[in-house]
Amino acid sequence: MSKHELITIIVPIFNTEYYLKECLDSLQAQSYRNLEILLVNDGSTDHSGDICRAYCRRDSRFSLIEQQNGGLARSRNAGLNRAKGKYVCFVDSDDFVHRKYVEILYQNLVEHQADLSMCAYLKYRQGQKPESDIDNCCSNISRWQMLQAVTTTGPDNTSEKTVVAWNKLIPMDIMRHVRFPNRLHEDEFMINALLPRISRVVWTDAVLYYYRQRPESITGTERQKDIRHLDALDAVYDRLRVFSGEEYKDLFPDMLRSYFENSTMLYYGLLSSGSRWKIWKKICPRYFAALIRYGKKLRAKQFLRYTLFLISPYLYRRKYWPQP
Repeated sequence: MSKHELITIIVPIFNTEYYLKECLDSLQAQSYRNLEILLVNDGSTDHSGDICRAYCRRDSRFSLIEQQNGGLARSRNAGLNRAKGKYVCFVDSDDFVHRKYVEILYQNLVEHQADLSMCAYLKYRQGQKPESDIDNCCSNISRWQMLQAVTTTGPDNTSEKTVVAWNKLIPMDIMRHVRFPNRLHEDEFMINALLPRISRVVWTDAVLYYYRQRPESITGTERQKDIRHLDALDAVYDRLRVFSGEEYKDLFPDMLRSYFENSTMLYYGLLSSGSRWKIWKKICPRYFAALIRYGKKLRAKQFLRYTLFLISPYLYRRKYWPQP
């Protein structure tokens, strides 16, 4: 592999001064040195901007992009518009990475002639000590297997590692055609645009990314009842359109089931966040349209199950969600 290929790391930043130095130190210490590190300050009102400027003065690989607050998607897109690297990866500013994060992702992508390189990650909370040992055990994954992963729901859900942006190294030839929509769960939409453009993926069990769990973050425990989480459901519905072709006909029933299961789970999960009618209006019309348009692709028992939700969410919950 060539050590001369430029790799861009895009770091969206908004009011993360307490975690930012740990993040940027981990990027500065990368064993792969030929990096362009784009820091996108999304209108921070704390000292995040000052911290970024200090790193830019010390290390020419760091560059700062300043913008008014527009959200995570807009920040990532701003980085993509400026990126000069042949490959790109994303790191959130309250997380940090292993010193071989870029090197291993890049090495695996080149050696396996893949279109996308992915790594394992560790979720941790403040005060915990993430482990640093790594075992670069690789496996090849097809687009079909990636799609299978995004259709999983419930306790066996493996979709997160597939849809998130920050555990991936992506060729810019592919990523230049992909942008993040300005929605919550923007990664869910991004993967819909990314997957049709790839054929082979390489996955490593090496834990290279450390994902900090913060209750105050938009996906944290304090905001689990935010009705904007319904954006994720829009992304799953969009997946039905993107992957409805003949090539995916054997997988489509699972994708359809994923949409209906996610709809019901979000409905019951968000009930305490606002009026039942408001949530129902956001879910029901598209749910009904999907059932009419694609219902014949379901088994009879599945069709009756999901029809029951439309008739009576109360009866549906009693029958299929017996937990209190």
